Amino acid sequence: MLLLRSGDYRSKFDGQIEYHRANNRFLLFYNTKYDDPQTGEHHPRTRFSFGHELGHYFGLDEDRLDELGYG
Repeated sequence: MLLLRSGDYRSKFDGQIEYHRANNRFLLFYNTKYDDPQTGEHHPRTRFSFGHELGHYFGLDEDRLDELGYG
């Protein structure tokens, strides 16, 4: 399962994905600090970071998950 979490994470990161073994789920965090609050439009950097993290998520096959200790 993949859950999304957005917020203004300032300079901590633009995108991040974490696996939480206890809940058997991934959390994908993406930073909205670049977005325009007036229009609600996502900045290109936000879209890139989100897509980049999705690439990590969909690129994890079962063998890689076992290797990382997530299996």
